[in-house]
Amino acid sequence: MVSGETVIEKLKDAKVTLKRGFGVKEIAMYGPHSRGEAQEGDDVMLLVTIDKPLGLRIMDLEEQLKTLLENPVDITLKRDIEKKYLKTIRHELIYA
Repeated sequence: MVSGETVIEKLKDAKVTLKRGFGVKEIAMYGPHSRGEAQEGDDVMLLVTIDKPLGLRIMDLEEQLKTLLENPVDITLKRDIEKKYLKTIRHELIYA
């Protein structure tokens, strides 16, 4: 299982690559990993802001992040999230 600290470190290191390859402007972790409550098998939950539509390439981004973090990931695009849900997770967002 990957720790929240390791997730953020790896995401920071990959920021330029993610921007160049997928147009990632911001990426933040939330959920069990950000709260320090992650258990074996938990996906790393990521809120991603992109500057260009990805279409089916979202699956490529997911695969690259899964490989980078050596852990399953759950990607939510910030533009697609309902404001009321964003408010409920805002306090636990940790930006890379």
